[in-house]
Amino acid sequence: LQLCTGSVVIDSVRAQSWSEMVAEESLTPSQMPQSSADEEALERVQRGEFWQEIDELLNDDAERAVVIGSYVMGLKPGEIYGERPDLFSNVNDVYNVKRNVLSRLGRNTDLRQRMGHA
Repeated sequence: LQLCTGSVVIDSVRAQSWSEMVAEESLTPSQMPQSSADEEALERVQRGEFWQEIDELLNDDAERAVVIGSYVMGLKPGEIYGERPDLFSNVNDVYNVKRNVLSRLGRNTDLRQRMGHA
């Protein structure tokens, strides 16, 4: 369950962040997205709803820092601790928060249904 939840979060972030990181003019025609503007807009709305739902399931700033650091910024736990020593007393705290969040999200029935894993 933790792997499924982690994979869903990672896939969603990659889909969103890739389009934001690469300028369209630098892509060749074969690299351009093959979806219509309507499909892209719908995907953006769904990603926004997904992240809003994830945010509502997080309990505090430490959990938000771990999720954003890990899945949006691609940081390792040591790097998250280095960025936010105000939230964690050591790197093990980051690992514990990450494990607990993934476990809790993996058990969330609504989130699992939305992702088609129920």
